[in-house]
Parts: sequence; C-alpha cells; structure tokens
Amino acid sequence: MPKFVILKHECPNTADHWDFMLEQPDHLTCWQLPLAPPQWGHSPIEITKIFDHRKKYLTYEGDISKSRGRVTQVDHGEYRCITKSKDEWHIEIQGTHVKGMWQIIKRKDDQWVLKKDDIS
Repeated sequence: MPKFVILKHECPNTADHWDFMLEQPDHLTCWQLPLAPPQWGHSPIEITKIFDHRKKYLTYEGDISKSRGRVTQVDHGEYRCITKSKDEWHIEIQGTHVKGMWQIIKRKDDQWVLKKDDIS
C-alpha cells in the first residue's frame, strides 16, 4: 500500500502549518493544513493544494533549504485509495494517530476541503 506522512512545518516568516502528503509512484501529492491532526474532527477543514514534493519527505525531518523553516513528522503510515478523480479523493488512512475514511474535495483552484467520511 502507498504511504502517507504529516509534517509540522515551522516557518520563520509565516504561521506554522501541517503538510499532508500522499505517496504516488514518482512524487508526493501535498496539501497544507492549518490544524494539527489531533484537531481533525468531523467538521470539514479548509486546506490548500501545494506543489508536489520529492518522496524523500516520507522520512525526512529537519531544516529546509533557503531558510524555509523546519519540518517534523507528526504522523505516518499507509493509505488506501478508494476512489480518485481530479477533483475528489476518497481514502482510508492507517496512521499512528490518524485513522479511518477521509474525503479530499476540490472547491476551486488550489482550495480543497478535508473531511472525515461519516461512514467510518
């Protein structure tokens, strides 16, 4: 099964955030979240699609080049893609802390929403 990781990204000039990364064959698909995983509940969370990352971030922790801050892993594990289209993902996450069925739905441009699937 493919892997996922959630990194806390501490930034020197902007608010800290969390990067949610899903493994693909040759990269990580990534979204930026304003909330830590313990705050993820049944209410939808507004998230932002960011650029794809290299797969090294599945295990990397430390400083990021060009003074862009530091990342620390807060959760990791495997996920299963139930359905996927360009505008919606339905996944099952099996992490250390985050578990269950989730939907990632595109609203417009790079604005998406993450929500816990009610059936899980």
